[in-house]
Amino acid sequence: MISRRLTAFGITLATSLAACSLVVIGELGDSKDWGLDGGPSQSSSGSSSSGSDAGSGGACNILASPYFDDEAPRAANTCSDCINQQCLSHVTYACGDGGSGGRKPWWSHIANCAQGPFLKVGENGNQAYSCTDYTAAQPSIGSGADPDTVEERESENCIFAKCVTDAGADYVKRNEAPPCAQCVIEHDSPSTEAKPQKLDDDPCGKCLAQNCALTLSNCCGSEVMDDFVTYCAYTQNPDNLTICQQLADSDAGRTLFSNRDKDCYAQLHQCWADHCSGNPKCQ
Repeated sequence: MISRRLTAFGITLATSLAACSLVVIGELGDSKDWGLDGGPSQSSSGSSSSGSDAGSGGACNILASPYFDDEAPRAANTCSDCINQQCLSHVTYACGDGGSGGRKPWWSHIANCAQGPFLKVGENGNQAYSCTDYTAAQPSIGSGADPDTVEERESENCIFAKCVTDAGADYVKRNEAPPCAQCVIEHDSPSTEAKPQKLDDDPCGKCLAQNCALTLSNCCGSEVMDDFVTYCAYTQNPDNLTICQQLADSDAGRTLFSNRDKDCYAQLHQCWADHCSGNPKCQ
């Protein structure tokens, strides 16, 4: 009944961010509005952010494909907004003159991260996480180095510090995950034509999504997500609800998991006890 699949990327990202106070890949806002299916859509705020041509759909739009000029821009999301707001000078530099020949080689890294800050957890496997160039702080490059080399390194550290970790804002106090490290948790619905249901859309699962965002983010690559939390995303199925409710068992994590996964289970168990155990939708 319980899967034992391991989301390897989440473990890799967690390891690379071990020096940080928290590793977070979390859900922010309404993920249905983030263009996860690849088509353009408006963000939940109705904005359409871009690079140095913000809002105009210009040549420096980090939401446009860095490879194909005829593709429609992707939907704005909290990551693209953060990069534009916190690291705009680096976006402008990487874009160069806006032409394909004038853009710096790392322009595509910035654009890809802005468009794909999602790690998807659920029965359909993992959605590609596109911010892997920004998952650890990099040493500064000394003076006298090539200006492009220095600028590329500074752009990496800007996006890492201000948009991928909690160093650039008070995400921890707000119980939010950094904007460029977002976890999408979902479970298939019975209808083959319906989209998978996300955790924050489930009557029971939303108590976890709304109250335990940082814990979910911290544990996005853990086996606990596949083995328990994904089932909380579709508790209309009684069998799924039964699996979800096992988060209430304080001893289960000690026998099923080890190391980081055991710690994640303990944190999620506490979240369940604090916010979901008395929820009638979770009974």
